[in-house]
Amino acid sequence: MPRGTAHDLIGLLLRNGRSLILRNDDGGEWRLDAPSGAGKLAGRRVRVTGTRDGFDLLAVRSFEAVDGHIGGHKSAARVPSVRASVIRRCTSALFPNRSPR
Repeated sequence: MPRGTAHDLIGLLLRNGRSLILRNDDGGEWRLDAPSGAGKLAGRRVRVTGTRDGFDLLAVRSFEAVDGHIGGHKSAARVPSVRASVIRRCTSALFPNRSPR
């Protein structure tokens, strides 16, 4: 996709140091050149509209939370994150005779 193309994406908004990254639901990640208020949505699913401004850089025009729609209203529910270490511990507790991969 060439620079200057418009994008409307949905994904998980993450912090990477002082910058923001959108982990797209369809795969891949975008660095975001976003307004300072976007950081308050870190850890949530968001819709980002913007213009490609580099290889993996998106100049953000707008963003909004899209998680937890209940009755047409957006809730402040956070997206749960499960780490691989937690999954390994649970798996080993449930299946003690199974060898780790």
